[in-house]
Amino acid sequence: MYEKITKVKFFFSSNKFYASMRCFGKKQQHRDIIFLPFFVTLKLRFKQMEKDLELLQFPDERLRRVSKPVESFDAGLMALSDSMLRVMYESRGIGLAAPQINHPIRMIVIDISEDRNSPLIFVNPKLSSFKGNVESNEGCLSVPEIRTTVKRHETISLLAQNLDGAEINIEADDLLSICIQHEIDHLDGKLFIDYVPSIKLQRLRKQIAKQKKQSNNQSPQGTTVSIV
Repeated sequence: MYEKITKVKFFFSSNKFYASMRCFGKKQQHRDIIFLPFFVTLKLRFKQMEKDLELLQFPDERLRRVSKPVESFDAGLMALSDSMLRVMYESRGIGLAAPQINHPIRMIVIDISEDRNSPLIFVNPKLSSFKGNVESNEGCLSVPEIRTTVKRHETISLLAQNLDGAEINIEADDLLSICIQHEIDHLDGKLFIDYVPSIKLQRLRKQIAKQKKQSNNQSPQGTTVSIV
């Protein structure tokens, strides 16, 4: 039961309309009445205003922007994280950064689970420490059909925040470590192909241009280009 409503706020974000309602509720435990604050968020969307999110692709210069730190932890941020997860799942990716859908803020989403039901959301993520090195064969939703080998830190410590602004501190290795590093690169305007030597990168650019030309002339089936 809600004891009282203390604040209702309406705002627009990303061409969507939201209402954020702050309430207070009560819960009885061991004969003591404890008042627990919590948030109830109502997202009211006008379908005629909703637009498909744009997944930016290389060489779009907007991918090179350095993203700004998140300062407002509100319903708009939660809605954006939901949209990011939807795009990631529909694109069959395991990670996505906000700037990839033209929102240059420091937030990433990840799901490396086999069942695709364990999403991780990190706001303002940064590495606090790292050790070891490992080579990974990586691809990217913003650089489709391309894979190349990248050197990453083997184990990392991540400092971030959740959607409520609370601090998160985790240790990660293996695929999760690699995915986190890949997505943080996006926040700094960096792509995984930037790790490729310049000569190989020139060859990569030619292959990307050739693929785009072919896709304009026929139904794309997709081939993977590996740079070794």
